[in-house]
Amino acid sequence: MLPSLWLFQIAYQALSPLVDLQILWTIVTTIGAMLRFGLDQDWQPFPIAAGQLYIVAFMYAFFFVIELIGSAVAFKLDREDPRMLVWLFWQRFLYRQLMYAVLLKSIKTAISGIRAGWGKLERKGTVELSAPEHRTVVVEGEAFAFSVATEKPAYIMMLSIDPAGTVNVLYPSDTDTKPALLTPGAPLLVSSPQLRVQVPFGIEHIVVAATQSPPVGLMRLAGRRVGPDSQLRPDLERIIQDAERAGAKASLRFQTVESGVSSP
Repeated sequence: MLPSLWLFQIAYQALSPLVDLQILWTIVTTIGAMLRFGLDQDWQPFPIAAGQLYIVAFMYAFFFVIELIGSAVAFKLDREDPRMLVWLFWQRFLYRQLMYAVLLKSIKTAISGIRAGWGKLERKGTVELSAPEHRTVVVEGEAFAFSVATEKPAYIMMLSIDPAGTVNVLYPSDTDTKPALLTPGAPLLVSSPQLRVQVPFGIEHIVVAATQSPPVGLMRLAGRRVGPDSQLRPDLERIIQDAERAGAKASLRFQTVESGVSSP
């Protein structure tokens, strides 16, 4: 299997540009001879050049017909629109030349090699999340608070994800206020009487995301409960993804239990 791949997928494809160059060379030399000597002159190499051009054109058309038949069969089997096959001819003059460049560059890279790093993902650590009285287990009705600190000025969004997958935006909590810029050295304490353990019980995740500019749609999320099918879900996921790309995301988790249930 491997030799056939090297032969048909690499070697033959790498030699394909030579066929195109041969066609161009034959056309250019034939037209040049016609302009210099004229068709009424006794130019001996002309029949030879014309014969070569006919052979190349025939082979080119022959292989194109084979490719067209194979493509038509594939379109028939996949029930695709056969009108798209009209672009197959132009593909040889546009797309194939682009593939030549890709193939030659790939061969060069395979021969010369490239330096492979450790694949280490840099974490900028621009946001930290902590709980002043962090416990691994929190009982129903107990209040909890969290502290957020950043290394650079940033806009903060803090949310909790309950065991049912519902997202509760803890900060910002007021839709009437403007997004607040958190400055380094001044940790933000998110605490409220409403931040109490309630159903459903299980593993609760607290996530904080920091961005250098006010995220679009942040204030629409303030204090909201966002379910899996909520229209606000795309805005929420976009803000978190932007923070992840910048390395400015932190999280912690704890277990919530019903009142009267012994801690594990």
